Amino acid sequence: MKLEEFSESKKYIVPAVKRAIEILNLLEKSDKPMGLSEIARYVNYPKSSIFRILITLEKYGFVERDAGNNTFTLGLRVSQLGIAKLNKMNLGYDSYKYMEELAKKTGESVYLAVLHNYRVVLIQRVDSPSMWSLVTKLGLRSPVHCTASGQVLISEFSDEELRELVKKVGLKKYTEKTITRITELKQRLKKVREQGFSVVDREYNPDLVAVASPIRNAWGKIIAALLITLQYQGSKTISRAYELAEDLKIYAEKISKQLGYVGK
Repeated sequence: MKLEEFSESKKYIVPAVKRAIEILNLLEKSDKPMGLSEIARYVNYPKSSIFRILITLEKYGFVERDAGNNTFTLGLRVSQLGIAKLNKMNLGYDSYKYMEELAKKTGESVYLAVLHNYRVVLIQRVDSPSMWSLVTKLGLRSPVHCTASGQVLISEFSDEELRELVKKVGLKKYTEKTITRITELKQRLKKVREQGFSVVDREYNPDLVAVASPIRNAWGKIIAALLITLQYQGSKTISRAYELAEDLKIYAEKISKQLGYVGK
């Protein structure tokens, strides 16, 4: 079968499988166990068909039945498959297509960064056709307190975690704009949480403005930052960074959803 034949996917849908999926979706949304008659009212299929589907799903662990009152809930096998999928996800790989889209849309190089030992580490990049970039080397390590990606990655740190960060790596001054006091850092992180992105204006590199937005996993934890860097060319560069922030937020959310995040 050729790949283009899947463009008309509806004609390949198996009715029994479709019914099983609709039943699983219904049980997932229900906040209580459901009986056969109740399920039948929602999915509008014959009880006999629903019963056979439920018994099959039960046999393979996708639903569980309470024999006392003949009600059904989702089985552990569903969560096992979900966890297996999450464990097999590759952050760099799963992010790449969205990074390509963002680079094409904005005309800017796009980076993916993670936190490791209180340092920002670049793990993926997509260059724009008209590429300019100060940050080019994957694996490059940068401080967290004065970089856009770093501020995003530590934006939900507790006070204790922030104190530990300062103890481990300090708040070194790199330019006249660098944050060097923990009280100022807390204020900045509060702003990052509120707006969903960080813009850093020459706080780490005197020629660099950067903007980043958080990527979350299925449990809502920030695990990476989506980043764009700009060469400073006056106040228009700052305006450009804030314009890019909206696109970054959108694409960071798309990647987060790809990783299983469903929102707060």
